[in-house]
Amino acid sequence: MARWWCNYKIVSYFIVIFCISSITPAKLNVPRVLLPLFQRFSTNFTLEVSENGCYKWTSSRPDIVQVIPIEVDDVHHCSIKAVVSAITKEPIRNTVIVLAEEVRTGFVLRCDVIVDVITSLNMVTTTRELFMEEAPEMFEVRADDNQGNKFTTLEGVEFQWSIENLAQSQSANQVLRFITFIDSPYETPTTVAKFDSLGLRGHKVLIEGVKTGAAKVSVQLPHPEYNKVPKIEVVLTVVANLLLDPPDTHILAGDTVKFRLLQMQHGRLDEIPLPSSQYALDVEDTEVIIVDRIVSVVRGVSQGQSRVVLRDRHGEGAGPGVKLPAASVVVTQPAYLRLFLLPHNNWAITVDEPCSIQVQVYDRNNHRIHIGDAVSVRSMVSEEYFRVYSMTRNGTVIDGTTIKVGTVPVTATLESVRA
Repeated sequence: MARWWCNYKIVSYFIVIFCISSITPAKLNVPRVLLPLFQRFSTNFTLEVSENGCYKWTSSRPDIVQVIPIEVDDVHHCSIKAVVSAITKEPIRNTVIVLAEEVRTGFVLRCDVIVDVITSLNMVTTTRELFMEEAPEMFEVRADDNQGNKFTTLEGVEFQWSIENLAQSQSANQVLRFITFIDSPYETPTTVAKFDSLGLRGHKVLIEGVKTGAAKVSVQLPHPEYNKVPKIEVVLTVVANLLLDPPDTHILAGDTVKFRLLQMQHGRLDEIPLPSSQYALDVEDTEVIIVDRIVSVVRGVSQGQSRVVLRDRHGEGAGPGVKLPAASVVVTQPAYLRLFLLPHNNWAITVDEPCSIQVQVYDRNNHRIHIGDAVSVRSMVSEEYFRVYSMTRNGTVIDGTTIKVGTVPVTATLESVRA
């Protein structure tokens, strides 16, 4: 009896799986396609059925839209893919019905293919600010009909892209330049592969920032039938990929913190010495902090918050919406100290093991406070158990070695801040 029940369950399981898979409907990759019209060539798009099967493809107006099956089954002369092409040269809107009929079941799929002329262009961007000498950004042009509908594909359509530097004294390629996909770290899109290999440009291009500044990028259709479609222009700004270190810090009134200017180049951070002929530090609120530009050191004056900002002496790269890096500085009061024993962050340690005692200061909101040379911390540990090798000027780091088994207290006191 038990064996029969087990067999029944297994059979039921396979029946359920079969029923679920059999009712999953086949679908086309898109229900509707909008193709642009051109006089000298046809635009194409590939239709594909999502499920297994084999389909025969037909067009309601083969004089307008041609359907060519691909990867055809030699026996049944059917396929799950077909290329639709806008072959008409008449510049008017037409809608063609493309049907795909499964040869075994008679199941029919439908796609409406609309052909029309381009009336406007738009540029798709993810950013209009490029970093100098960093990875290029991809820019894409989009074409719309007179109703604002986006054309499904622009594969095989050549576009004319150009760069014009906004500074009259410089040549355009000093700020921006085009690079081919094959010369970039990116994969070449199939829709522009042909143009990329010929040195031409399609609806997608890569643009690289060469020098700080601003330039205008424009794109238009170079085809005679579209000479009245206006070109589109965008202004791109190239800035140096700069960082201020530290980006955010808390200090005590009277204490100082030194800032570094870092530049990301080719995946590596390089320090730019400050002050330089181009960059200098400034502060927004001198009642909270002041800056010594000669040594790039900021000093806390009174409690509050302000920002350290980077100024470009040349004024280049400071186009609309582009900001040079800044860092936040909070002048606060100390609330408590914490002690740490490194490198293991564990107060149980073996004899003759090098270690480092570190003192950290926090405010009442648990923010760690940067301790500079103006602060004095007095740390104490018995010389009977710990041999000191070195100590920082402010007393927050003591390097040494344990010399004796036992338990020894370590104390730290924040004594003063030298003005």
